[in-house]
Amino acid sequence: MLQDQTPALIIEINPETLAMFSLKPVDICDYLNRLNFEGYKILETGELDDLKQSEIDQTMNALFIHHEKLNAYSGLFNK
Repeated sequence: MLQDQTPALIIEINPETLAMFSLKPVDICDYLNRLNFEGYKILETGELDDLKQSEIDQTMNALFIHHEKLNAYSGLFNK
């Protein structure tokens, strides 16, 4: 479904919960990046910021958009 329909994904990245499944936040990001999804951190203000893997060691909300659909969501980005 992720490859065929390429939905926008809003997910909570929670290191403690992922650890229960022997996963780390970087594992989730790497998997979605391999499927050509771009990750963005959702700030408390609702604005988006680039999701840097070095910063995902705490619980956060993130938006992942397939690179082919970035233009469809361009209104979300302050440019």
